[in-house]
Amino acid sequence: MNPRWLPLLMLGLLACGDKDDTSPATPRGDTDSDTDADTDMDTDTDMDTDTDTDTDTDIGWEHCPDAEDYVGDSAWDGRVEIGPGAVYCGNFNEGRTMEQELATKAQLRLVQGGYALPTTEGEHTLALPFCVRRIDGMDTQRMDGAGTTDVGVTDWSGTRYTTLAGFQPAVDSASWLLEHSLRLVGDEGAAPEPLALNGGPSDATTGAGGEWYLYSQGGSAWDITSVLFTTCSDPDWHHDVHHVEFEGGEVDLALVLGLNAVATAPGRFSGATGELDGTSFEVDDYFQLVYRPEHHHFVRHFAVVFDAPIGDVCALRIEEVDPWAGDPTAVVSTADCALAAIEERSVTVEDYVTDKYD
Repeated sequence: MNPRWLPLLMLGLLACGDKDDTSPATPRGDTDSDTDADTDMDTDTDMDTDTDTDTDTDIGWEHCPDAEDYVGDSAWDGRVEIGPGAVYCGNFNEGRTMEQELATKAQLRLVQGGYALPTTEGEHTLALPFCVRRIDGMDTQRMDGAGTTDVGVTDWSGTRYTTLAGFQPAVDSASWLLEHSLRLVGDEGAAPEPLALNGGPSDATTGAGGEWYLYSQGGSAWDITSVLFTTCSDPDWHHDVHHVEFEGGEVDLALVLGLNAVATAPGRFSGATGELDGTSFEVDDYFQLVYRPEHHHFVRHFAVVFDAPIGDVCALRIEEVDPWAGDPTAVVSTADCALAAIEERSVTVEDYVTDKYD
């Protein structure tokens, strides 16, 4: 393996492995950078086991509600335990442009606490406290009262599967809906096991877990601007790194990817390091890393928003990356902060490494 890729592979491992699977990517605006395990009650994305005295726990999340804003019935026999790391990341959408991908970057935070859930079939009034974080300059959605959930129960081979599907209203300067899909599992004839939500993936064996869609009132989960929230990281994802050299610079792009099935595999653009016109950069902020694959990640499109402009350049677009083409296919352009292209740079080298088959 070329040694220049080691830092990017390590960056991917930190995003998906060294941190536990409850740890989201670091949100924009969070300047804390420690990576050991977190035992305090903060909701930032550091994971320190020492006695934590940082004060960045609510940077970007100041608009979040309290656990007391939960709406439900304490007599319900279902339960969800939401941990301090329950932050979920918005997914890419193959149908978007890169500019749309940047504009729809979002993270969902579920407020820590233990909450009762209904398990009797039918419709119930429910509100789980949540809030949403967007890129700088965009409105942030917050919960706006109670919603509803519809409970379904299926028994199979001694196991009971309880599903909750419904909506909660949200608001900024407009009206939104947060659609949820939750799955609880337990023994047939008994209350389901408590559902633990800590930001990690759904249980690969039982399916217990959840996903959420955010879209404007009157819209649907199928809208190109809707946001699907799932785990920010999964320890089972593999690591890819693309290296591209171009006129005036170079860049290494780290991806963590799941396995393709019928749908395109899940994954995250986890880091970028490089140099542009004599200035080096290193970015690992979820909100500054934009990724849009084509089907099954056969072709990959990236954009990196710098911490600060390099000259008059705010971002770098690296598009049409084909891991299996052999010859360079990447198209590199400098861009403004909204990702509008400024100048194309000729590409001279394009390499690729993966640990998928290790």
